[in-house]
Amino acid sequence: MINQDAAPRSDALRQYGPGLYGWGRFQPRWSFDFNGHALVCDGPDAGHVLVVDPPALLPAELDAVRALGSRFTVLLLNADHERDSAAVAAALGASVLAPAADVSLLRQRAVQAVNAGSPLPGGFELIALSDQKTPGELALHHAARRVLVLGDAIVGDPIRGLRFVPLMKILDHEAARQAVAALLDLDFDTLLLSDGFCLPQGGKAALAAALPAIAPFKPPPA
Repeated sequence: MINQDAAPRSDALRQYGPGLYGWGRFQPRWSFDFNGHALVCDGPDAGHVLVVDPPALLPAELDAVRALGSRFTVLLLNADHERDSAAVAAALGASVLAPAADVSLLRQRAVQAVNAGSPLPGGFELIALSDQKTPGELALHHAARRVLVLGDAIVGDPIRGLRFVPLMKILDHEAARQAVAALLDLDFDTLLLSDGFCLPQGGKAALAAALPAIAPFKPPPA
């Protein structure tokens, strides 16, 4: 387990907890950030950093991510979060992992397909989510560190709170809700979201409280 006092510190990145870092690029249409996460592994995989759903990195942010470790893997939780992953992976000398069912939807081709249960460094685990925006949507969980990372399954909207992606992007709203509700069986407190705000503490309680009342969301005009 990463020790808080021994964890790297960075002024250029957000820190959500020991070994949990992030950054964001603001999206005017949505009034929130698209987030990337840099998750530092420990134990036998110390020095390995998982970089999840990365938008573009500013130079200072890139330097800060590089300072977190010596080996990097970029992980996409769905095809729509390809974002700036190719450039980030090239800058870090990293491979790119993406859900097997979403690989054909990506622009880049040098991608390693993964599924629920595929091995990841640092004790992180991939979990499949059905009935989501893309067919391969995955969640990322670390039981011992009590962390859950979601791509498009839940959005942290600063105006509306925790919500789903726009209605037209989900075929079965209730099935999507049930798939996310199953995540409440996991042990987590930190909830990191790739869209909108994150919850360093109280994430499971917040999701459990919000989920029954989440209504279909109609997006603002483009």
